[in-house]
Amino acid sequence: MSDSNEASIKALKCPSCSAPAPIPDPDARYAKCVYCGASYAIRHPLEPYRPRKEPVLIYASPERASTPPPSSRSFSSKLLFIIPFLPAIIVTLTMVGPANIPLVNRLPGIRWDGKEPFTCSGNDDRVIDGVTADLAGYIVVSASSNCHLQIRNSSLRGKIAILASGNAEVNIVGGEIEGSEISIETDNNAEVLVSGAVLKGRQIHKGNSHIH
Repeated sequence: MSDSNEASIKALKCPSCSAPAPIPDPDARYAKCVYCGASYAIRHPLEPYRPRKEPVLIYASPERASTPPPSSRSFSSKLLFIIPFLPAIIVTLTMVGPANIPLVNRLPGIRWDGKEPFTCSGNDDRVIDGVTADLAGYIVVSASSNCHLQIRNSSLRGKIAILASGNAEVNIVGGEIEGSEISIETDNNAEVLVSGAVLKGRQIHKGNSHIH
């Protein structure tokens, strides 16, 4: 046809069933086959062909439509998931010292409850007062590396009740110190002073160390 405003009728057939297609309106962009019901696009003269962009399907399942992608979860939600595991993580990462004693027991201002071994080192100045600890098979208290430790009115029982070394100074006042193998063992210039405490078990000192 000579009118450029009318749609081209070249090969005017349904692309699906090849049935004859009616002449579309000049402004029509899509037509529907009256025989098979298929819909198809119409390209008019002087109009460049542009492929139709299909929408991108994000979630196919209806039950997942309201669930945000994993990457969009907020930092706070991830933090809330981690918080319950923080104590176990901290203890695991800070297992150091004799008998794998947790670092948390060496922090100033934290009272030792006697439920696990205690360590004092690195110029610490610590006090154990009125604590009962019964840890069979363990070194109950370890003092080393210039530690200054006072043990007052406490009952300590274990395989070795007190192990002092590396210039540590331990002052025991009152209470009871009992070791199934050794009550007090000192080494490497350590000093242990006992006043009014009951000692049960062998005492061993070596390496220029002393038990008074």
